[in-house]
Amino acid sequence: MHSHVCGYGTLGSYGATNAPFLTFTQCQFAGIYHIIRVYSSSLLLVINLPAGLPAEGMAGRWLPIIDQTNSYDLVYNWFDYLKKQNHRIAGFVIMPNHVHVMIDFSTSSKKINTIIGDGKRFIAYELISRLSEAGNTDLLHQLETAVSAKDKSNGKKHEVWKESFDWKYCETSKFAYQKLLYMHNNPCAGKWKLVEDITKYEHSLARFYISGKNAAYEMVDVEEIMSQKMLEGE
Repeated sequence: MHSHVCGYGTLGSYGATNAPFLTFTQCQFAGIYHIIRVYSSSLLLVINLPAGLPAEGMAGRWLPIIDQTNSYDLVYNWFDYLKKQNHRIAGFVIMPNHVHVMIDFSTSSKKINTIIGDGKRFIAYELISRLSEAGNTDLLHQLETAVSAKDKSNGKKHEVWKESFDWKYCETSKFAYQKLLYMHNNPCAGKWKLVEDITKYEHSLARFYISGKNAAYEMVDVEEIMSQKMLEGE
């Protein structure tokens, strides 16, 4: 019986079969991101989106801005939009200050950085609107003062996303499952300790991959995606 409590052991349905065309991407909050000069064309990416600003006196730790603004639904809305564009969600965990998501991108005329950038701007706009409506002037001020002089001259008012967007190309399902395991273990890992059992974390697909139970959010199993790619000869 596989354990699915905190830790990095082998978990339930996480598999290890070979299949091509997996990409690992790391994208961090700050509004600016490195340009990926490839067009979206049937690539599976894992994306990491750290949110907010470094907490005062806590270098390397980021404000839980998603939780503070109760903006989990904004991330789900972005997922919904991606699915309407024929992209597929294969895994995710939405944390208080960052998001991990595995996306199978369909062929598109848009570059991958454009697709992700559009999502970041959508979430940032709605998040700022919520802060304004709530009268959270302190946090709004922090986001305003974080904007560089150059960006201010271009009309930017708030800095919501950390800078940088890194990605890796992967060739096996084994790597995909390693990333699913890593992302879904986040609620238990490090300083978080949000739950003792990762299948109990609400904003995650860990329960599906570990126990095979229905996912709380409509998604596509990574094994199905990779099997299709193998049949298509990619």
